[in-house]
Amino acid sequence: MRGFEPTINNFRVAGIVLLLLVIAALGGTSSAQSLNPEPWPTPAAIPAPTPIIPARGGEPTGFLQMGFIQYASLDATPGLCNKDDNPAPTPANPPLPAQCKITAGWIELNNTLIRVPQSTVVYFPNTLLTWEEAFELNPNTHQTDPVFQTGLAMADTVRFPGTYEAQVQGNIVNGQYIAGIIYIAESLAAGDGNIQGFIEKFDYANGIFYVNGTRVQMNDPRLTITVPNPDGTPATDANGNPIVLTKGRQSAGQSADPRFAIDQNNPSVTGETGYPMCIPQTSPYIDGSDGSEGAALTLLLPDAQQDSQCPEKNRPRDAESGTLLLPIFTMNAPGAAPTTDNPIPQDPYSEMPFEVGDFVNVVGNLEVDANGPYITATDIEDTSVGAYTWPNTDPAYVRINVTIEGTGGVPSPFFPQEAGVRTRVEGFSTDPQRTVDVSAIDQDCNGNLTFREPAWAANFPVEPGVPGIGVKGRWRMRFPQGGKFEPAVQNIGARISGGVPGKMTSGVTYDEYQLPVQVLIFPENLVPGSQPPKANFGDVLYLDNGMGQLPMVSDVFDSDQVQLGLQAAPFYPNQLMGQLNPFPDATLPPITCIPGTFSSIAVPKFTSNPNPPFAGITVTLDGTASNPPTGPFAWTQVINPGDPIVTINNPNTAKPTFIAPTVAGPQNIVFQLIVGGDGVVPASAPATVSVPVVIAPPNTPPALSATASFAGPPAVSGTAISVPSNAAGVTLTATGVDPAGGTITYTWSGPAGVVLTPAAADGSVQTFTAPEVPELTAAQTLTFTVTGTSSNGGLTGTATVTVTVEPVTDRIVISNVVYRRTKGRLIVNVSDFTPNVTLTCTLDIINPATGLPWSGVMGPINPFAQGVFSIRFSNIPAPNLVTITSSAGGVATSGVTFLR
Repeated sequence: MRGFEPTINNFRVAGIVLLLLVIAALGGTSSAQSLNPEPWPTPAAIPAPTPIIPARGGEPTGFLQMGFIQYASLDATPGLCNKDDNPAPTPANPPLPAQCKITAGWIELNNTLIRVPQSTVVYFPNTLLTWEEAFELNPNTHQTDPVFQTGLAMADTVRFPGTYEAQVQGNIVNGQYIAGIIYIAESLAAGDGNIQGFIEKFDYANGIFYVNGTRVQMNDPRLTITVPNPDGTPATDANGNPIVLTKGRQSAGQSADPRFAIDQNNPSVTGETGYPMCIPQTSPYIDGSDGSEGAALTLLLPDAQQDSQCPEKNRPRDAESGTLLLPIFTMNAPGAAPTTDNPIPQDPYSEMPFEVGDFVNVVGNLEVDANGPYITATDIEDTSVGAYTWPNTDPAYVRINVTIEGTGGVPSPFFPQEAGVRTRVEGFSTDPQRTVDVSAIDQDCNGNLTFREPAWAANFPVEPGVPGIGVKGRWRMRFPQGGKFEPAVQNIGARISGGVPGKMTSGVTYDEYQLPVQVLIFPENLVPGSQPPKANFGDVLYLDNGMGQLPMVSDVFDSDQVQLGLQAAPFYPNQLMGQLNPFPDATLPPITCIPGTFSSIAVPKFTSNPNPPFAGITVTLDGTASNPPTGPFAWTQVINPGDPIVTINNPNTAKPTFIAPTVAGPQNIVFQLIVGGDGVVPASAPATVSVPVVIAPPNTPPALSATASFAGPPAVSGTAISVPSNAAGVTLTATGVDPAGGTITYTWSGPAGVVLTPAAADGSVQTFTAPEVPELTAAQTLTFTVTGTSSNGGLTGTATVTVTVEPVTDRIVISNVVYRRTKGRLIVNVSDFTPNVTLTCTLDIINPATGLPWSGVMGPINPFAQGVFSIRFSNIPAPNLVTITSSAGGVATSGVTFLR
C-alpha cells in the first residue's frame, strides 16, 4: 500500500482498539444490540458542540485521528460538480459550477467530527484527489441525489463492500477540529483486498488474473492514450497520424472505482525491481489460451500480432528449452539485434507481462458483482521476476517504496517541541550501475512541478547485490544528513543520475518517479508531560499557497512538457486550488506565491552532439523558447553535492556553452535560467534543466577545441577570425579533455610559409605573423589543425581553426613628386587601387588667398587608368613635403624632386 505502508501497524492498532472499545461499551456481550446498524448513525449536530479544552493562550493543538470513516459530507456551496452533464471535462468544457472541485465538507472518525477545509487534498492509495472528487468519483453518486455520499462511510446508505479507514492530521483551533491532510484506504486492520499467491490463469479482455481461486481485476481505468515517442511527442503511423489507443495504462482497462486506481504515471504494478508490468489485452498464444496449459514458445503468435505494449518477448525464455521463463535477467539495449543467447530481443520501452505461475503480492479493495466477490487491485508486485535494464542506458526504471518527511517547525517557548526533521526515502532501480538523485518535488501556486535543486541526495549509490553489498537495485536514503529538506512538500521524487526522462509506449514515465509523502512528521513534545505542540501546516507550502489550477499534473516530466508546449495544457480555467479555508491554525500564514500568468517564462533546454554528452563535448544551453525570447538571460549552475563545477561561457546570452567535465559515472549537471529582471522585463520564476553527462565509450580519443585571437585593431577571437595583412601576434589556443584521464600534448600544423612559435610548454598555444595579401586579390584563408595526444594509451583527437587574412586595403604609393623651378609647377603622381576612393594632395606651404595649406583633389590620369591619380599645381612656391590622404583612411607623404 503506497500511501499507507509506514502506518500499517498504526492502522492495525487502531482497528483492534476500536473493536475492543465497541465490545467494552456493549458489556462484552454478543446480544442483538451489538449488531452493526445499517447505516451507521449520522452526527447529532454539524458542526459538533465545542469540546471542553484547557486554556492555551490561543495556541492550536495538533492531532492525529485514525479510524473507520463513520460519516462524510460535502458542503452545498459550491457543491458537487456536474458529473452527469459533463462526464469528461476538458479545458474548453470545464466542470461547473466554478470552484466546485475545491468544495469543503466534514468527516467523522471515532465519534470526532472534523472540518475538511476548501482545497483539501485527499491521499488515496495511488491518486491525489480533492475532497469533492471523493464524492464526484463515487460511481454510485449522481448530481440529482438529495444527499451526496462517498460510499466509503459507515453512515452512507449505498456502501462499497469492506470497511474504509482514514488518517487525518490537523489542529484543534478554538475547539474545532480542522483537517490539514487526509489519507483514505480500505481497512488495513481487517486486511481487506490483500492477497498473496501464484497466478493461476488470465482473463485478458477484463484485465483479470486468478490467485488461489480469487478473481483479481487490475483497477486500470480505460483511457484515450496517444502513444508517445520517448521524448513525449506523439508517435505517428505510416501516414503521419498520431497513434491513439483506447485501453488501460497496463491492461485492456477496467475500473470498479477510479478513486482507487493504479498509479497512471508512476507505476504501482511492477516487478520487484520496479519494471512496469501488464496484462496483455489479448492472448499472445496461437490457440488463444493463457499459457496455463504450458504452451511452448513456438506456440506464441508472431510478435507483430501480440499486444505491442505488453509483448511476450519482454519475458524471455531459456534459450535451450524455449519454454522456461527466466526469473532474473538483464534486458538488451534498445534496438539490439538478435543473438544466440537472446534470439528475440526485448523492448525496454514496453511493459513486461505477468505470466501463469508468477507469485504476486496484491493490495486492493473488496468488490462484488453478479459473479461474486473479487479484488480490484491498486498495487501489484510480482516477486517472481527480477528484470534489469541495460547498464548506463536509457530507458531505466526507478521506483519509491517508502517516503517519510519531517516538516521542521519553529519551537514555541511556551510549548517546548522537537521539530520534525527526520526524512527517509527508499526504493529500487533497474540499473544498479547508475546512481539516483532524490529530492522534493516542489509545486507552485500555478501548478508547475520542479525537481528541487540542489537535490536532497545527488548521485546516491544503488546496492550492487551479491557478491557485493545489499539487494541488487535497492537504494535506501536515510537522514538527517545533507540536503535541503524544508519546506515540506506533497511529493518526493527520484531520478536516474545522468538519465533523460521520457515516455514508454504506454505513456508511463521512465528514468524518473514521484510518490506522495506517506508520512509527514510534525513537531512532538520535547519534554514528556509538556503541552502538546501544534502541527505546523503553515510551513507546508502546497497547503499554504495552494496548488494552482486543476487537474493536478502527475509528474515533473509532464509538467515540463506542458510548459514547453509539447503537451496540451490540461487545466480547467475555473478550478483553482488555493490556501486551505478555514486554515488549520489560529492565524493565516503569509502567501508566498501569487497565482496568475507570468509575462516572463524561463524555458531552458540543451543540445549536444553526441547526446548525452561525455567529457570534452561542448554543450549548448538554449533559452530561446522562453518568453521573451530575447531575454535578458541569466544562467547559473546549480551545485548538487558531488557535482563537478563547470564554466559557463557567455552566461548572459540566449545560447551559452560549457564543456562537459569528466565524471566517475553517469551524472546530471543542473543549470538554472531566469529570464528578465532588468527593470524593463519582469523576472521569471527560476527554471532548471538537467544535462546528463555520461562516461565516454571505451577508446574515445581526447576531445579538443581550438580558437584563434588577435589583439587588434580590431580585436577578434573565435574558431574562425579575420585579420589584416601583416598582422603580428595572431594567437592559436587549444584546450582538451581526455576521457581516459591522461594529460594531453598538442601538435599544430598549418599552411606552408607560416611560421608558428610555441608559447606554452605542452604546445597548446602558438603565435604567428599573418602574411601580406596584395591589393585587389582574394582574401587568403589559413587552416590550422591541432592534434592532441593522450598520455594514457596514445589516443589522439583533432580540432581545426581558420584565420582569414584580408588583402592590403587603401595603400597609397607615390610614384613621383616633381617641381620645375623655371615654371613654378608641381606634378604629383600616385596610385591607390582601393575601389571608389578619393585622394587629396596637401602641401606644406600656405596659400595666401586662403591662409591654409595648398591642397587639391587628385584626378585620374589622361587617358584614364584605374587606380592611378595625378594633380598639377602651377605658379606656386616650391614645397618641401607632400601629403596624400585617402577617403578610405590611407595616408602617404613624400619629399620633392626639383628640376630646372
